[in-house]
Amino acid sequence: MSSSDPQKQVHVHAKKETIPARRAQAPPQPPAPRRSTRSTPQAQPQPQPKPKVKPFDGLKIFYDPEKRNLVANLDLVFVHGLNGDHIKTWADEDTGVVWPRDLIPQTMPNARVLSFGYNADIYDNPSVAFIRGYARTLLNLLVDMRSEIVGVRPIVLVAHSLGGLVVKQALRLARNETPFRGIAVATRGILLFSTPHHGADEDRWARIAEGFSPLAPGRSTSSHGTTKDQSADRSPLVEALKVFSRDVQDISEDFRFLAGSYALFSFYETDVWPGTRAPIVSKDSALLNLPHEDQVPLAANHVEMVRFDGLEDSKFMQVEKRIQRAAKGLPSVASTRLDMKQRGLVSAK
Repeated sequence: MSSSDPQKQVHVHAKKETIPARRAQAPPQPPAPRRSTRSTPQAQPQPQPKPKVKPFDGLKIFYDPEKRNLVANLDLVFVHGLNGDHIKTWADEDTGVVWPRDLIPQTMPNARVLSFGYNADIYDNPSVAFIRGYARTLLNLLVDMRSEIVGVRPIVLVAHSLGGLVVKQALRLARNETPFRGIAVATRGILLFSTPHHGADEDRWARIAEGFSPLAPGRSTSSHGTTKDQSADRSPLVEALKVFSRDVQDISEDFRFLAGSYALFSFYETDVWPGTRAPIVSKDSALLNLPHEDQVPLAANHVEMVRFDGLEDSKFMQVEKRIQRAAKGLPSVASTRLDMKQRGLVSAK
């Protein structure tokens, strides 16, 4: 076959060989460390300080008869004391009963029940100026709240511990200042629970102040009086209370001249404070020793004396009966009030 003959040419194409690229090799990893069988101590969470709760300031209505379509015939006003609260001061720790709110409406359904709240931290108010200020606040709130009352509605004031000083100062102002004079005249009676009245001399008041030291902030206190000492230094509270010495004497002396216008009930604690050998406020300090004063011992310590667990609580029954009596006022004063009203010397509110 000649090369010139037309022949079918066969073209052979060389097939290119593709060589895959090598993958990058990861560097060798070091061997994993052997786990220890020992437990690693965990960091303990640090306790966070509790935010300081702003105390309630104002006049809280616990119960209003008019909301039940009843006629209100009395304003019953509660004032707490040192480091107290407008609710907790009056609340039984075991049952949660707040007797002004939960019990009084059952026995006195026509009484409007009010609770005054204010900052009673003695450390924040280391002078008697806070007593005058809160007494004036109480009076202004009462005037405002009673502005719509038609006719005369009596007032009974109930105070625990140093709250009694606020009440006495309030009545002192009410007698001397025209805008508040109607409150002084409408007030029929006062119930004071272990209010320290006597600051006649610094040594005597220092002993009274020392008695309050178990209630100092920084010491946790239950309603049963169990106290855990969180600070061995009691002097700040005692020193703060000593500041009141002369001013308390002035308030107490002035009040003695006013007290004859009101039915007066002074309650004193008979139980010693746990861990001590004495009550917080002694009988001698809690009494004014006035001729018309009804002196009532209560078998309880300073905190428990204003906390009742129910209608059958014997302490509550004693207190409730005296509230009823206080609402009637003193018979000898009733005619004087009527005469002053008729002559237009006071407001009927």
